[in-house]
Amino acid sequence: MRILKTVTVMGRLVDASGKPLKGHHVINHASRGVSEVDGFFSMELSEKSPTLEVRHDSQLLCQFRLDPTSQRENDVLMVGDLRCHPDTLAEAAYKSEKAS
Repeated sequence: MRILKTVTVMGRLVDASGKPLKGHHVINHASRGVSEVDGFFSMELSEKSPTLEVRHDSQLLCQFRLDPTSQRENDVLMVGDLRCHPDTLAEAAYKSEKAS
């Protein structure tokens, strides 16, 4: 039996212009979720494979590689705004982009 170590991640998906992305699928090896009308999402993230895929209508829109060791509040990884645009394999910008 293999145990998968996870951390809860919270953030907000926005497009290149900063508008919230609603109804987008956020996928990781450990779980999946859907962004709310304001772009916010919450899900479990695999610490071994800390990447998120963002999909809409089965199309891959962007990917993010997160650092599961930073920006935690009460054991929740707070990633702020994640800007989703084509050809993104981005590091989350924890300090420069915060959820408002």
